[in-house]
Amino acid sequence: MKITDKVILDLLPVYYAGEASKDTIKLIESYFNQHPDFAKEIEQLAKKRLPEDIPLPLKPEDEMIALRKTKRLLGFRTFFLFVAIFCTALPFAFGDVSWSKISGVHWLWTEFPLGALISGLIGIGSWAVYPLIRKRLRTSAF
Repeated sequence: MKITDKVILDLLPVYYAGEASKDTIKLIESYFNQHPDFAKEIEQLAKKRLPEDIPLPLKPEDEMIALRKTKRLLGFRTFFLFVAIFCTALPFAFGDVSWSKISGVHWLWTEFPLGALISGLIGIGSWAVYPLIRKRLRTSAF
C-alpha cells in the first residue's frame, strides 16, 4: 500500500497530541523527510492558532457551573412569574369587610389605592423581568 498525503493528514492529530505509537511517529517523520515541501506546509499549519469559533470541550467542573447557573435562573424565573401573577391580581382582590353580616364587596383599589398602585407597579416590573430571564435561559451558552 502506498502512503499518501491524505493518510499522513489522518494520522497528524494523533501525532501532534503525543498519542501516536512509535511506528506511527517513525512513519510520519520518514514521510516528512521524503517530502520536505509537504512537511513545511504542515509545520506552517501547526503554528496557526485555532479559530475562536471552534468550541473546546467542557471540563466536568464547567458543566457543573453551567448547571448551577441554569438552576438559579430557573428559580428566578419561577419567582418572578409568581410575583407577576400575584401582584397583577392583588389590586383586583375583594372581600367582605364585616364577617358578621354581608355588607357588600370591597375592592382593594377603592379601599387602599396606594397599595393597589404599588402592587400593580411591582407586577408590571415582574412581567418586564420575566421574559428577560426566559430569553437568558434560551440563549445561555456559558
